[in-house]
Amino acid sequence: MMHPTWCTTCTVSGQTGAHRSRSVVVNAGEGVTVNLFASGAAPSLVLVEFHCAEPVLTPRTATALGRLLLSLSRAATNGRGYT
Repeated sequence: MMHPTWCTTCTVSGQTGAHRSRSVVVNAGEGVTVNLFASGAAPSLVLVEFHCAEPVLTPRTATALGRLLLSLSRAATNGRGYT
């Protein structure tokens, strides 16, 4: 099984579960976090996972989130993090 080096929260058992990177807190007050994600069934398909508790964001949080999403999407697209 290919295990990503960026995985810090692994719940994979066979083909179930997921690999997750450490979450980056964009704004704790607005409940915004982002991280890399790959399912146990398809560990080479790296996705960007984000959680947002609020339906609207402040401009500063939106800018930070956009930059982080772009950075993580580049990392996922380039296939970084696998050994």
